[in-house]
Amino acid sequence: RQRQMCIRDRIIRALASRLPTTHTLTPVIQDEIHRTEAGLYGERYVANLLKEQGIFILQDCTIEHHQMDVLVISENGCTVLEVKNIKGKVRLTEAPRQLLRTNEDGTVNIFTSPVVQLENSIRALQHIFLKHKIDLPIYGAISFPFHSAEISASNCPYPIVVGKDLLNFLNSQPIIPKKFTSRQLQNVAKQIKQASRPFNRYPLCARFKIQSDEIISGCRCDNCGTYGLERCLRSWRCSVCHHSNSDAHKQALHEYACLINDQISIQEAMTVSYTHLRAHET
Repeated sequence: RQRQMCIRDRIIRALASRLPTTHTLTPVIQDEIHRTEAGLYGERYVANLLKEQGIFILQDCTIEHHQMDVLVISENGCTVLEVKNIKGKVRLTEAPRQLLRTNEDGTVNIFTSPVVQLENSIRALQHIFLKHKIDLPIYGAISFPFHSAEISASNCPYPIVVGKDLLNFLNSQPIIPKKFTSRQLQNVAKQIKQASRPFNRYPLCARFKIQSDEIISGCRCDNCGTYGLERCLRSWRCSVCHHSNSDAHKQALHEYACLINDQISIQEAMTVSYTHLRAHET
């Protein structure tokens, strides 16, 4: 899970660094980086809080294309948590169903309603439980991990819990007559994991509608960040700081797959990696 979060953060940062600073989408990408960081930090906080209490959880499961932040599995039921690490004045509207955030400067950001996200996640989880005949209640809640938002929501069908009040909410769930053993709960988790499929976030250029020729090509120096390393004997050399890295092309190709396309021709690969090509290297 930690590795997946690091990769997600690294790729969105790679997109930002490969766009010219004057690109019209640079502010949008930077905002995406900040929101991704905040979201991952919030999910991590909630997960650690629950683990400290010995609560069994799953993170970042994607079932039927619906991504779930945190799943709590206990003998009394399975709870889907939609985690929102948001600051400012937050309002959940009903028609249309959206989440509106008003910032200190008066600007308003519009996001997908966590109610809609929870409904989709619970429905997907119900399909899995029905398929495997799992007789375990499914609950949902919207979790704000920190007291950094002024929340307004009328007629919200799901509980909204803030901070450590999440623990009180989980402890207040009704006790069901049928008790599930630890082994049965582990089997439930196994079925959910097997049904989960990685959420396909790539290629990012298609998502943000960025043309491939707008992306800065070349290998990146992992010491100073300069693009366009020169190929030398069995390595890549930065003309700015003179740092060498024998694997710089691997990172460049990985970023190409995540940003542009997971398939590449030999000519495209050379364009992606090389600044100066010599005949014997091609």
